Amino acid sequence: MYGFYGTGHNLFMQGGFGCIGIVFIILHILFWIAAICFAVKLYHKYFKRVGESKTKNNTAMAILRERYAKGEIDSEEFNKRKSDLE
Repeated sequence: MYGFYGTGHNLFMQGGFGCIGIVFIILHILFWIAAICFAVKLYHKYFKRVGESKTKNNTAMAILRERYAKGEIDSEEFNKRKSDLE
């Protein structure tokens, strides 16, 4: 007579919290989704910056080598600027 878990209104009251238990479960799931999204966003932001700085450094070093190869700067200035870039 009582069905699966008693009367129909008791279906959501298995833990004694009523609908509040379902709300806490949903909030818990939303919290972890937000935490994972935040972690992924930080991960991508960090590695994008590292990649950009390496690209900029490689570009600057390529320009420096090109200027040295053309004879626009001497070896002393090349070494000074190279140490500044590293």
